Amino acid sequence: MSEFNFAGAPQISTALEILFQRHAHTLNQEELRWFAGLSDVAEFNVQQLKDICESIGCAVQSENKSGTFESKDGVTALAWMVKNQLDAVQGLIVVSSAATDRLLHPEHYERIDRARISK
Repeated sequence: MSEFNFAGAPQISTALEILFQRHAHTLNQEELRWFAGLSDVAEFNVQQLKDICESIGCAVQSENKSGTFESKDGVTALAWMVKNQLDAVQGLIVVSSAATDRLLHPEHYERIDRARISK
């Protein structure tokens, strides 16, 4: 039985978490530090999304009609794109946190990893 729920549409965050959890026991300290650093990437991506959303808000609020948001489809596509980007950032945060936890508490994971390998 899998510990992950595979029902519904695939999500980037779930894919990243599954891949990391299944292979984390094979990573060395340097590799774990690299994954732990994904929090910096996530922070950068969140800042970019904030800036983009602010620009979009200003464009929509202005009286200059560019035609970009005149159709429901344009707004829907934008909303889904932002949702997908936030899902990817969430995945980066989850993996970064898991890698950081492995670095801070290796003794906890040694027991889990031995059990996983002996299966």
